[in-house]
Amino acid sequence: MHVRINKKIIGLVTRILCTALLCTVAPVTLSADWLPFRLERGHIMVDVQVAGVPAEAMLDSGAMANMISNRFIEKHELEFARSGKVRAKGVNSVETIPLYNNVPLSIYGVDISLDKVAASSFRSADLILGSGFFRSGILQIDYPNSRLRFLDKKAVDLKKHANVSMRQASESLLPAVEIVLQGEETWLLFDTGNSGGLVLKRSFALGRGLYDDNTASEQFIAAGINTIATYERFALDSVIVGPYELTDVVTAIPAEGQSANIGERQYAATGTRLQRGVKTNGLLGYDVLKHFVITVDYKNYRMHIHAP
Repeated sequence: MHVRINKKIIGLVTRILCTALLCTVAPVTLSADWLPFRLERGHIMVDVQVAGVPAEAMLDSGAMANMISNRFIEKHELEFARSGKVRAKGVNSVETIPLYNNVPLSIYGVDISLDKVAASSFRSADLILGSGFFRSGILQIDYPNSRLRFLDKKAVDLKKHANVSMRQASESLLPAVEIVLQGEETWLLFDTGNSGGLVLKRSFALGRGLYDDNTASEQFIAAGINTIATYERFALDSVIVGPYELTDVVTAIPAEGQSANIGERQYAATGTRLQRGVKTNGLLGYDVLKHFVITVDYKNYRMHIHAP
């Protein structure tokens, strides 16, 4: 994949502006220092402790809730306070799972307690840190150097400097970003938990002429939380994200006849109505994000990217 600056889009955004934005840190921050993470199969992984037990956590901006592995709970004979259950919709399946309160977590030396942690059967990590983690401040993810940090909201004026359109996705609190796929504008979920590049709804890809019977592709198997599905993988010639244009971007759609909940509401909590927001047609993941330093105000839906 290749990345180049699209001069028609970049406008007044310059490298000087990018550098100033990324280096501005206020005296009071949640964690102004860069903190290391590991990239494993396209996932952001950090070492944590859960109830005093060493664990591996994945940072997933596309998850509406924090999640803990049933396998991890059973292996270490952990017990947490139950707080009900929720109907969860993953990309490939729907399941009803229990929620736990008062789950002790130590991350980067900070001790916190998590509530409404969903327990499920996944193997990608022991813990998944979702929306709540990303909403705690302005998060800066330096993919090329495998590091992250939190910035105080007074440190960076993302309202002024954002260079990627970000909005709340329909029927969720998740962030969606506007991108251009071979001239077609659309909204995709910003999903650090997606280890691929782009994952699109099949109907959208076919309807917009991004894929047809003559497209060179290959099938592969993708694993969800508790099931697997078949996808077709191909490359898009042009994907524009903010001021940058990428070529030969790995893209996947469900194979014909496969059912997949791509870009749809994940949790159906009783009495919850989340109708606002933009309709999304897929997921934006690691194979695109890996080129950038990303600064995101998850709570206010603002985003800046910079290719170092």
